[in-house]
Amino acid sequence: MTKIQPNMTGKTLFLFLTLVLISFNPLCNAKNKIKPSVAFSFDDGNSEDILDYKGLVWNDMIVSQLKKHKIQSVWFVCGLNMDDEKGKLLLKRWDESGNIIANHSYNHDSYGDSSMTFTCYVKDIQRCDSLIKEYRNYQKIFRFPYLAVGNTVEKRDSINNYFLENEIKQGWITIDTYDWYINSRLINQLKMNPKSDLKVYRDYYVNHTFEEAKYYNELSFLINHRQINHTLLLHFNLTTALFLGDLIKKFKSEGWKIINYSTAINDSIYNTSYKLLAFGQNLILAMANRNGTNSNELRFIAENVGTEKSKIDRLGSLNQTFQNSNGKNHLRK
Repeated sequence: MTKIQPNMTGKTLFLFLTLVLISFNPLCNAKNKIKPSVAFSFDDGNSEDILDYKGLVWNDMIVSQLKKHKIQSVWFVCGLNMDDEKGKLLLKRWDESGNIIANHSYNHDSYGDSSMTFTCYVKDIQRCDSLIKEYRNYQKIFRFPYLAVGNTVEKRDSINNYFLENEIKQGWITIDTYDWYINSRLINQLKMNPKSDLKVYRDYYVNHTFEEAKYYNELSFLINHRQINHTLLLHFNLTTALFLGDLIKKFKSEGWKIINYSTAINDSIYNTSYKLLAFGQNLILAMANRNGTNSNELRFIAENVGTEKSKIDRLGSLNQTFQNSNGKNHLRK
């Protein structure tokens, strides 16, 4: 039995008793015993060359890492980017690897735009569906571009009824990140200096993504009082191609279990009907908002990159050239 030491100050005694009470909290014990689990999901799609990385090459780097770690993921396809021979070849390779193909609209328009009507939006969903529905691993799941579920109750309810009538699931996420912004900064840096040290970006990308995952997991546990199967939103871009393997290793080293997407969405949390507009398809933020959490305390990544920009700007090493014996960056192909 732990004993209180006689020389403890009042403040120290308070902290000690607080830690003891926390240790006996059944919710805390449940959280510590059950490790978090996460599935990876990818949005959009891009068949174009990026700098000196050919489109087929950098896309295959993503598929290869998932295969290496025996992870089944999902691609929410933006039809416009994939509606050519190169795009269809990438879809074929993704499908043959056993990963799920789902709908992300054709034109990637926002349903939250006041000029976008329900009728036009459904036609756009159907246009993408005609492109992807013949693939073996196609599933009737839709994720809204920008996670925007509509800007009015009428539009939201109309699209939800359409999903119900056509047995289409929603592609909820529980973990959002700035991977798209970090990617843009990485590309700009490489354009200025092709020999820039990618290790700096790798570490920043991996640590940032994991910190976001911890934030959403803590928030989710407060709301749901259990560990849920998380879904992480990533994009098809150069940072994913270069650093996905490192990200997978980070989650595993921190005790997280990486699960297949088809397993993750069996969690009952994804089958709940949410009548909200705020925070869109970020399920945890929507639930927190519904429960009365102050919106100023929540991270809505889609609308705020200022904090992340400042962090990257402060990293003086971002512009340093990686030096080694042959003058080549060790993370470049």
